Amino acid sequence: MLQFSAEQAMHLKHQKIGFTINAIAKSYIFLHFINPITFYIDDEEITTSSNSCIIFPPGSKLHYTAKKIRMMHNFLHFNLLDEKILEKLNIPINKVFYTNLQNEITEAVEMVESMTVKKPPNYTEIINNTISEMFTLISKEQSRRISFDGFSTQTRFDNLRTLIYQSPGSWSVQTMADYVNLSRSRFSTKYQNLFGITPNRDLTDAAMLYANKMLSISDICIADLAYECGFTSPDYFIRLYKKYYGTTPGSYRKKLRALSDKP
Repeated sequence: MLQFSAEQAMHLKHQKIGFTINAIAKSYIFLHFINPITFYIDDEEITTSSNSCIIFPPGSKLHYTAKKIRMMHNFLHFNLLDEKILEKLNIPINKVFYTNLQNEITEAVEMVESMTVKKPPNYTEIINNTISEMFTLISKEQSRRISFDGFSTQTRFDNLRTLIYQSPGSWSVQTMADYVNLSRSRFSTKYQNLFGITPNRDLTDAAMLYANKMLSISDICIADLAYECGFTSPDYFIRLYKKYYGTTPGSYRKKLRALSDKP
Protein backbone atom coordinates (compact mmCIF):
# COMPACT_ATOMS: atom_id res chain seq x y z
CA MET A 1 0.00 0.00 0.00
CA LEU A 2 1.31 3.44 -0.91
CA GLN A 3 1.76 5.63 2.20
CA PHE A 4 3.39 8.70 0.61
CA SER A 5 2.72 10.82 -2.46
CA ALA A 6 4.57 13.90 -3.62
CA GLU A 7 3.29 17.21 -4.95
CA GLN A 8 6.62 18.96 -5.48
CA ALA A 9 10.29 18.36 -4.73
CA MET A 10 13.57 20.16 -5.40
CA HIS A 11 17.10 19.30 -4.35
CA LEU A 12 19.86 21.80 -3.52
CA LYS A 13 17.71 24.81 -4.32
CA HIS A 14 19.62 28.11 -4.01
CA GLN A 15 18.13 31.43 -2.86
CA LYS A 16 19.80 34.80 -2.34
CA ILE A 17 20.58 36.40 1.02
CA GLY A 18 17.42 37.89 2.48
CA PHE A 19 15.09 35.40 0.77
CA THR A 20 12.02 34.92 3.00
CA ILE A 21 8.99 32.63 3.01
CA ASN A 22 5.89 33.64 4.95
CA ALA A 23 2.96 31.43 3.99
CA ILE A 24 0.55 28.69 5.07
CA ALA A 25 1.35 25.06 4.27
CA LYS A 26 -1.20 23.42 1.99
CA SER A 27 0.34 19.94 2.38
CA TYR A 28 3.08 18.39 4.47
CA ILE A 29 6.39 20.14 3.80
CA PHE A 30 9.78 18.69 4.64
CA LEU A 31 12.65 21.18 4.61
CA HIS A 32 16.35 20.37 4.92
CA PHE A 33 18.64 23.42 5.07
CA ILE A 34 22.31 22.88 4.22
CA ASN A 35 23.22 26.39 5.39
CA PRO A 36 22.18 28.18 8.60
CA ILE A 37 18.65 29.60 8.52
CA THR A 38 16.35 31.63 10.76
CA PHE A 39 12.88 30.27 11.61
CA TYR A 40 9.96 32.02 13.29
CA ILE A 41 7.82 29.47 15.14
CA ASP A 42 5.06 30.61 17.49
CA ASP A 43 6.59 34.11 17.45
CA GLU A 44 9.96 32.68 18.57
CA GLU A 45 13.03 33.39 16.44
CA ILE A 46 15.27 30.33 16.03
CA THR A 47 18.61 30.60 14.24
CA THR A 48 19.96 27.20 13.29
CA SER A 49 23.36 25.84 12.36
CA SER A 50 23.92 23.81 9.18
CA ASN A 51 21.80 20.75 8.32
CA SER A 52 18.65 21.69 10.19
CA CYS A 53 15.34 20.09 9.24
CA ILE A 54 11.69 20.75 9.95
CA ILE A 55 8.38 19.20 8.85
CA PHE A 56 5.37 21.50 8.61
CA PRO A 57 1.92 19.85 8.63
CA PRO A 58 -0.93 21.22 6.46
CA GLY A 59 -2.36 24.47 7.77
CA SER A 60 0.74 25.49 9.70
CA LYS A 61 2.52 28.80 9.23
CA LEU A 62 5.81 28.76 7.32
CA HIS A 63 8.09 31.65 8.20
CA TYR A 64 11.81 31.46 7.61
CA THR A 65 14.53 33.59 6.07
CA ALA A 66 18.15 33.53 4.92
CA LYS A 67 19.48 36.32 7.10
CA LYS A 68 23.26 35.99 6.86
CA ILE A 69 24.17 33.80 3.89
CA ARG A 70 22.30 32.58 0.84
CA MET A 71 19.94 29.68 1.28
CA MET A 72 20.67 26.19 -0.03
CA HIS A 73 18.11 23.56 0.79
CA ASN A 74 16.16 20.46 -0.18
CA PHE A 75 12.39 20.57 0.04
CA LEU A 76 9.55 18.13 -0.41
CA HIS A 77 5.80 18.78 -0.46
CA PHE A 78 4.05 15.49 0.25
CA ASN A 79 0.82 13.85 1.41
CA LEU A 80 0.23 10.98 3.82
CA LEU A 81 -2.27 8.14 3.70
CA ASP A 82 -1.90 7.69 7.47
CA GLU A 83 -1.34 10.99 9.29
CA LYS A 84 0.14 9.14 12.28
CA ILE A 85 2.99 7.57 10.31
CA LEU A 86 5.50 10.30 11.22
CA GLU A 87 4.49 9.99 14.86
CA LYS A 88 5.10 6.24 14.66
CA LEU A 89 8.54 6.95 13.20
CA ASN A 90 9.22 9.34 16.09
CA ILE A 91 10.09 12.20 13.72
CA PRO A 92 9.44 15.69 15.16
CA ILE A 93 6.69 17.80 13.59
CA ASN A 94 6.77 21.60 13.54
CA LYS A 95 10.05 21.46 15.45
CA VAL A 96 13.62 22.02 14.27
CA PHE A 97 15.89 18.98 14.41
CA TYR A 98 19.35 18.26 13.03
CA THR A 99 20.65 15.55 10.74
CA ASN A 100 23.93 14.18 9.42
CA LEU A 101 22.19 12.56 6.45
CA GLN A 102 22.82 15.42 4.03
CA ASN A 103 23.85 13.18 1.12
CA GLU A 104 21.08 10.63 1.69
CA ILE A 105 18.39 13.31 1.95
CA THR A 106 19.66 15.15 -1.13
CA GLU A 107 19.70 11.94 -3.17
CA ALA A 108 16.17 11.01 -2.02
CA VAL A 109 14.72 14.44 -2.82
CA GLU A 110 16.50 14.44 -6.19
CA MET A 111 14.92 11.09 -7.00
CA VAL A 112 11.43 12.30 -6.03
CA GLU A 113 12.00 15.47 -8.06
CA SER A 114 12.96 13.40 -11.09
CA MET A 115 9.95 11.09 -10.74
CA THR A 116 7.47 13.96 -10.43
CA VAL A 117 8.79 15.41 -13.70
CA LYS A 118 9.40 12.28 -15.81
CA LYS A 119 6.46 10.21 -14.48
CA PRO A 120 7.52 6.73 -15.67
CA PRO A 121 4.90 3.93 -15.38
CA ASN A 122 5.84 3.02 -11.79
CA TYR A 123 6.70 6.52 -10.55
CA THR A 124 4.15 6.58 -7.70
CA GLU A 125 5.66 3.42 -6.23
CA ILE A 126 9.21 4.78 -6.60
CA ILE A 127 8.21 8.03 -4.90
CA ASN A 128 6.52 6.16 -2.05
CA ASN A 129 9.50 3.88 -1.49
CA THR A 130 12.03 6.72 -1.71
CA ILE A 131 10.20 8.92 0.80
CA SER A 132 9.58 5.97 3.10
CA GLU A 133 13.27 4.99 3.06
CA MET A 134 14.38 8.58 3.69
CA PHE A 135 12.11 9.02 6.71
CA THR A 136 13.12 5.60 8.04
CA LEU A 137 16.78 6.67 7.94
CA ILE A 138 15.91 9.92 9.71
CA SER A 139 13.89 8.01 12.31
CA LYS A 140 16.80 5.65 13.04
CA GLU A 141 19.20 8.59 13.29
CA GLN A 142 16.97 10.47 15.74
CA SER A 143 16.57 7.30 17.83
CA ARG A 144 20.35 6.87 17.97
CA ARG A 145 20.76 10.43 19.19
CA ILE A 146 18.36 9.77 22.06
CA SER A 147 20.01 6.44 22.93
CA PHE A 148 23.43 8.09 23.30
CA ASP A 149 22.32 9.39 26.69
CA GLY A 150 22.70 5.87 28.06
CA PHE A 151 26.16 5.25 26.63
CA SER A 152 29.49 5.73 28.37
CA THR A 153 31.10 9.14 27.99
CA GLN A 154 33.83 7.73 25.73
CA THR A 155 31.30 6.03 23.45
CA ARG A 156 29.14 9.14 23.20
CA PHE A 157 32.13 11.30 22.30
CA ASP A 158 33.47 8.70 19.83
CA ASN A 159 30.12 8.63 18.03
CA LEU A 160 30.00 12.42 17.99
CA ARG A 161 33.49 12.67 16.48
CA THR A 162 32.58 10.14 13.80
CA LEU A 163 29.58 12.23 12.78
CA ILE A 164 31.69 15.41 12.73
CA TYR A 165 34.19 13.92 10.28
CA GLN A 166 31.34 12.68 8.08
CA SER A 167 29.74 16.12 7.81
CA PRO A 168 31.75 18.90 9.52
CA GLY A 169 29.60 21.70 8.13
CA SER A 170 26.67 20.46 10.22
CA TRP A 171 28.38 21.31 13.49
CA SER A 172 29.55 24.11 15.76
CA VAL A 173 31.16 23.76 19.18
CA GLN A 174 27.80 24.67 20.72
CA THR A 175 25.83 22.03 18.80
CA MET A 176 28.52 19.48 19.68
CA ALA A 177 28.11 20.33 23.36
CA ASP A 178 24.32 20.17 23.04
CA TYR A 179 24.61 16.75 21.40
CA VAL A 180 26.21 15.25 24.50
CA ASN A 181 24.15 17.36 26.92
CA LEU A 182 27.04 19.33 28.43
CA SER A 183 27.76 23.02 28.85
CA ARG A 184 30.12 24.43 26.24
CA SER A 185 32.98 24.95 28.69
CA ARG A 186 32.67 21.51 30.28
CA PHE A 187 32.33 19.89 26.89
CA SER A 188 35.45 21.62 25.52
CA THR A 189 37.53 20.46 28.48
CA LYS A 190 36.24 16.90 28.21
CA TYR A 191 36.77 16.79 24.45
CA GLN A 192 40.39 17.93 24.71
CA ASN A 193 41.08 15.47 27.52
CA LEU A 194 39.70 12.58 25.42
CA PHE A 195 41.20 13.45 22.03
CA GLY A 196 44.14 15.75 22.74
CA ILE A 197 42.74 18.52 20.54
CA THR A 198 40.24 21.34 21.06
CA PRO A 199 36.81 20.81 19.48
CA ASN A 200 37.21 23.99 17.43
CA ARG A 201 40.53 22.83 15.94
CA ASP A 202 39.13 19.35 15.34
CA LEU A 203 36.17 20.85 13.48
CA THR A 204 38.57 22.80 11.28
CA ASP A 205 40.69 19.71 10.61
CA ALA A 206 37.54 17.78 9.70
CA ALA A 207 36.39 20.58 7.37
CA MET A 208 39.73 20.61 5.56
CA LEU A 209 39.67 16.84 5.05
CA TYR A 210 36.07 17.03 3.85
CA ALA A 211 37.00 19.86 1.45
CA ASN A 212 39.76 17.75 -0.10
CA LYS A 213 37.34 14.88 -0.53
CA MET A 214 34.75 17.05 -2.28
CA LEU A 215 37.37 18.69 -4.50
CA SER A 216 38.43 15.25 -5.69
CA ILE A 217 34.98 13.72 -6.30
CA SER A 218 32.69 16.62 -7.26
CA ASP A 219 32.43 19.77 -9.36
CA ILE A 220 30.99 21.86 -6.52
CA CYS A 221 32.06 25.51 -6.82
CA ILE A 222 34.51 26.81 -4.21
CA ALA A 223 31.98 29.20 -2.64
CA ASP A 224 29.39 26.44 -2.18
CA LEU A 225 32.08 24.14 -0.82
CA ALA A 226 33.00 26.77 1.76
CA TYR A 227 29.38 26.94 2.96
CA GLU A 228 29.07 23.15 2.96
CA CYS A 229 32.19 22.92 5.14
CA GLY A 230 30.55 25.27 7.65
CA PHE A 231 32.25 28.57 6.74
CA THR A 232 30.19 31.72 6.21
CA SER A 233 32.94 33.40 4.13
CA PRO A 234 34.43 31.73 1.02
CA ASP A 235 37.42 34.11 1.21
CA TYR A 236 38.21 32.96 4.75
CA PHE A 237 37.85 29.34 3.68
CA ILE A 238 40.34 29.84 0.83
CA ARG A 239 42.86 31.59 3.11
CA LEU A 240 42.57 28.85 5.73
CA TYR A 241 42.86 26.10 3.12
CA LYS A 242 46.05 27.69 1.78
CA LYS A 243 47.42 27.91 5.32
CA TYR A 244 46.78 24.19 5.81
CA TYR A 245 47.97 22.88 2.45
CA GLY A 246 50.10 25.61 0.88
CA THR A 247 47.81 25.96 -2.13
CA THR A 248 44.31 27.19 -2.91
CA PRO A 249 41.40 24.75 -3.29
CA GLY A 250 41.06 25.76 -6.94
CA SER A 251 44.71 24.99 -7.65
CA TYR A 252 44.44 21.66 -5.84
CA ARG A 253 41.45 20.67 -8.00
CA LYS A 254 43.30 21.65 -11.20
CA LYS A 255 46.27 19.53 -10.12
CA LEU A 256 44.04 16.52 -9.49
CA ARG A 257 42.37 16.88 -12.90
CA ALA A 258 45.71 17.25 -14.66
CA LEU A 259 46.90 14.02 -13.05
CA SER A 260 43.72 12.16 -13.97
CA ASP A 261 44.02 13.30 -17.61
CA LYS A 262 47.45 11.76 -18.00
CA PRO A 263 47.53 8.51 -19.98
